[in-house]
Amino acid sequence: MDAGGAPYFEPRRGECTFCGGCADACDSGAIARSPAAPPWSWVARVGASCLGHQGVVCMTCQDACPEQAITHRPVQGGAGMPRVDADRCSGCGACVAPCPTGALALVLPTGEPCHA
Repeated sequence: MDAGGAPYFEPRRGECTFCGGCADACDSGAIARSPAAPPWSWVARVGASCLGHQGVVCMTCQDACPEQAITHRPVQGGAGMPRVDADRCSGCGACVAPCPTGALALVLPTGEPCHA
């Protein structure tokens, strides 16, 4: 719950498995799920603090991604740079917590963060 008592998803505390437990536990019905629709449209975004930008090889985000939406594009003479395939990314946040520099975040397709 946030300061106002509303539920929110914090990917730095762990990924969402889309089990629906939050919707099942929500007595007010404010959280609902539809099996036919994706739960949200957030996708992972790699920020400037990524180790790849510093020439350090790190594939933690790729290893953590259950959708295999993150790949590392080879760079001549340097470390591979992570690339997120937005069409494959479920927005689960599995890549966020294990990132050693906190370079990953979930954003809406417009680039806005998933929460403040």
